[in-house]
Amino acid sequence: QRHQLVLVDGVEQSEIVAAGGNIYGRGTTLPGIEQPNRDPNVWITINGNVLGPNNSFSGFYQSLLLPVQPPYAGLSDDDRAKPAEELGSTEIGGRTCQQYRIVDTTLTGTRVEVTLSLADNGLVCAIETRSGNSVTSTIYTYDQPAQIDLPASPVPAPAENG
Repeated sequence: QRHQLVLVDGVEQSEIVAAGGNIYGRGTTLPGIEQPNRDPNVWITINGNVLGPNNSFSGFYQSLLLPVQPPYAGLSDDDRAKPAEELGSTEIGGRTCQQYRIVDTTLTGTRVEVTLSLADNGLVCAIETRSGNSVTSTIYTYDQPAQIDLPASPVPAPAENG
């Protein structure tokens, strides 16, 4: 099960739940879904009818149904060799974590800063990525019971993106 909540300046933009082989979403800006007449507070079932045959976000939605991989497990040797600046420690979720900054540049020349926070046992506490005006933060928790409630009555959305 996965739950993704996207906030911009503290305002909820979208919420996506993937569980039991299904994907549900609500919000004003669901990735790849252009339905101006849809009520953003109503959960919809996200499937091929909603996305259409050539939607570039189909892979994103399908990836939500795959098993979760450890963060940075698939890094190349070149990525692993990049220098990291030690920033000091911080508290995240009640854990003391050491922060490191890795700076890179995209193929288009945009600067990307990744702040990687690691616990003493080596597990990832958090990852924050900054690029241009965009900031993505993910906080990781381990060995805690998780219950993601499915939407009560998701409705099938009309096929408007095909």
